[in-house]
Amino acid sequence: MVTTFFNVSQILGQLDGRGQVFLTDAQVDQLNAAITAAGAPGQLVADHAPKLVIGVVNELTAHPDSDHLHVGQVDIGQPETVQIVCGAPNVAAGQHVVVALPGAMMPTGQIIWPGALRGSIATA
Repeated sequence: MVTTFFNVSQILGQLDGRGQVFLTDAQVDQLNAAITAAGAPGQLVADHAPKLVIGVVNELTAHPDSDHLHVGQVDIGQPETVQIVCGAPNVAAGQHVVVALPGAMMPTGQIIWPGALRGSIATA
């Protein structure tokens, strides 16, 4: 679900900062009340899980459809490793790296999501 709120300060009051904003549970409740009042379907769910974590590259292979991408298996402290597609030329197995998980906002404003990149599935 994609929801856009125009003039959100009329619902939540003044928000500080720009870019990605982390809302409190009370603010999410206020937005959900506005969704309900507008008769729109769905509800927002607060997500307070970290989006940038440290991982260890367990395995790194060349991407089969690219001359500059790599496919990595990365241990981020979860029961299962995550697979990432990476374009950094200096990444190597055994390194500690910062992993942007789904929902992380990059400095460009782009949001990380799980998906396929040139046929390889990226879960983080």
